[in-house]
Amino acid sequence: MTATNPTYPSNSSSPFPMPYSVAVGRILEPQPEECNTYLQTTIIKGQVPSNLDYYSPQSDVETVYKACHGAGTDNKMLTKALIKLGSEQMQVLQVAYKQQRQKDIIALIESETSGVYRTGLVLLVSGALRGDAYLLQQALRQNQENMLAIFIELVVGRSKQDLATLREYVSAVNNINLDQTILEALPKDNLALKQSFRKCLLEGVSTRGYDVEREVATLKKFFDSKTGEHYSDVLDIILDSPEAHLRSVASAYKSKYYDVDLSAAIIRSSIDKATQKVLLYAVLSVEEDGEGLNRDARRINAAIEERNELLLTIRLVRAHWYLARFQRVVVASDFLRPGKGSLLIRVSSLTAGWHNRNLRKLLKGIIKVSAPPS
Repeated sequence: MTATNPTYPSNSSSPFPMPYSVAVGRILEPQPEECNTYLQTTIIKGQVPSNLDYYSPQSDVETVYKACHGAGTDNKMLTKALIKLGSEQMQVLQVAYKQQRQKDIIALIESETSGVYRTGLVLLVSGALRGDAYLLQQALRQNQENMLAIFIELVVGRSKQDLATLREYVSAVNNINLDQTILEALPKDNLALKQSFRKCLLEGVSTRGYDVEREVATLKKFFDSKTGEHYSDVLDIILDSPEAHLRSVASAYKSKYYDVDLSAAIIRSSIDKATQKVLLYAVLSVEEDGEGLNRDARRINAAIEERNELLLTIRLVRAHWYLARFQRVVVASDFLRPGKGSLLIRVSSLTAGWHNRNLRKLLKGIIKVSAPPS
């Protein structure tokens, strides 16, 4: 039986105008068009101010300081202060804390926390761009499965502009070559996987002609063949196409070949499982809802089912950076797991136990903040 897709709050009917920044309980003024964006969040150009018209970080500076300078770290106070802030506000808080307390707030939190809770809190405070730079370095310390999962979320299906921004940031701030770091960390014996990431990391816009009918036929020939012929073309189509074009290809493939999703064809193919994960992430970004909502919801649900606290934390915090979209991901997560309890309940169950109390409060707080203001 085929379930009906969930109804999401649309951008037009949402209480959040776009573009926007979010603070809990209120709608902020639209952001000026000249601001840079990264993962659809605002990146403040040039010198970051120590306050904004709609956000004064003074009370948060004091709260963070008190939480970290008492008789032990007050994690409840720390979490409560930070989960309400968006990515742009985090940039301002970083500057204000440095000016007023002469210490980097991220270094402070790293020194005061531990485990997956530390990863989640540092990621949250870092904001979108600095957070992804942090994740790049964290990925290198993980097992192969977690490392691949993080690399996929960092670079697969990303806009050329976002990749350029991340590439420039990690080079200037961390002295890291994004492309080289990822390619050298991948398994040396999986050439197909390396080839797929090289395709994702291409800097220039593809000069090939875009022809939906021809590319659909090429995909079908590849999936029907056992020789691997057209593999390079498949990578071009799936990993080096503008999102709108890939959406057209995926839709046309399903229409032409008996309602079979392109993602299903990838799963049934002879492509190795690691490379399948790369291709599926890109394709699921445009299938179904067309915005990757179900894709992200499934990945959150998968982390819960696999009991992978690290990937669950990373996926929830990264989704939280774009709060209005996160509301819709939560809706999708619950829809895809009928009868399994809400996302809040399932996350609470995974992180049950005294040793996980700080992580549990962080993740539950992030989900609760996603609820639309009444």
